[in-house]
Order: sequence, then structure tokens, then C-alpha cells
Amino acid sequence: MTRQAMTQTIKGVINQELQDILGDTESMDDLSPEKRGKVMEVV
Repeated sequence: MTRQAMTQTIKGVINQELQDILGDTESMDDLSPEKRGKVMEVV
């Protein structure tokens, strides 16, 4: 697996996890402190 393919895979996984946490929320300011913590763990 190339470095570029691995990078794309990792970005895809992170984006999916963030989307699952954020849902329809538009920005970090709209998140509860608990969800902000989850976002920071993913990042």
C-alpha cells in the first residue's frame, strides 16, 4: 500500500467518525462539551 493510499484511508475514517459525532451540527460552537471532547479524541 502506498503512502498516499494510506493517507486517503486515514482521512476517510476520520471524516466518517467526525460526521457520526457531528451529525447535522454546523460548527464546534454548537456542540456540547461531551461531543467536543469526542471530536478532539478523533483529531
